[in-house]
Amino acid sequence: MAFDKYTGPVFLTTADGRKIVLILPVDRDFLVGATLCTRTQFPLIVCYAITVHKSQSITEGMIVTDLSCRDFQTGLSYVAVSRVKTLQGLMLDAPFDRNHLTYASPPEGIKMKMRDQQLRKRQVLTQNPYKVGHEST
Repeated sequence: MAFDKYTGPVFLTTADGRKIVLILPVDRDFLVGATLCTRTQFPLIVCYAITVHKSQSITEGMIVTDLSCRDFQTGLSYVAVSRVKTLQGLMLDAPFDRNHLTYASPPEGIKMKMRDQQLRKRQVLTQNPYKVGHEST
């Protein structure tokens, strides 16, 4: 297995400089009732990842995120980086293009909302239907 920035002992170094670490399976014996059982597994620590959408309601002390691809939905990058409590708790996993964070023109949903607001402003009442003293017969 190869690990980024690994500094410990290596099993093999590839021609391109990647350090390969040998991870051997480990056997563990345990009892289930009176039955002896053996479990074989690799000694790796589980880590978790979640989507940006799932992270919207949480705040974390440390977050690793990758902003190298353009958002497929407006605001995803903002949500990703705003979930962390402090700037020191944020790690950007890869370099990113700042142009991916801005848009030359608004996304289609925003354009529709702006158009709707313009149309609503043009709708002007020609009469006041609530005029005092106005009675219908």
